[in-house]
Amino acid sequence: MTVTTKRRRTRQEHREETSERIILAAFDVIRRRGYSGFRIAEAQEVAGVSRGALLHYFPTKEALALAALEYAFAASRAEAESRARDLADAADPIEEIIRDSEAFFFGDHFLVALDILMSAGKDPAIRSQVQAIARAHRLPVERAWLDVLRTADIPEHLAEDILWLTISMIRGLAIRAFWQDEPARFERLHLLWRDMLVNYLAAVRTDKRTRLP
Repeated sequence: MTVTTKRRRTRQEHREETSERIILAAFDVIRRRGYSGFRIAEAQEVAGVSRGALLHYFPTKEALALAALEYAFAASRAEAESRARDLADAADPIEEIIRDSEAFFFGDHFLVALDILMSAGKDPAIRSQVQAIARAHRLPVERAWLDVLRTADIPEHLAEDILWLTISMIRGLAIRAFWQDEPARFERLHLLWRDMLVNYLAAVRTDKRTRLP
């Protein structure tokens, strides 16, 4: 008979698991209640930890909310960068950028960040921290997709502008969904934007080939 022994978690591993459980619980509460309705007591209950344990890791509501936001943005960044690597040779990189932007801006990570920013944005310290978290995790995603556009032989002077415009268009529609949520129209507009860019780039390439030296 073979006896297997279960490895005991180290204290560090236990701390990390407890911290992650609290952070995920906080994010879930903010997603459901909004930042204005976020209460440490509910996060504590969802996480299944004592109030003392929660306060040991996150002594204030603000610290816990920002930790939850950091965790969510980091997870979203990892997914996006992995997607960009896997699709580096995609036949239609603009379509892939649109889909990646949809996943983020129409998803919980961005909506929770927007809620925190709008609810607590009058506090300069919180506002600056939310902005810092967004920059730290979204700019690398943009750089990853910019590399994909360059690989697709899109002119250097156009690649970044195309990326900015595409991301801004998707973000704008995601915000519009707060008062006019029309998924079918959004999909139609996304496809229209992609076709406009594809046709524009084809014209640019044709012009470069036919232009006299």
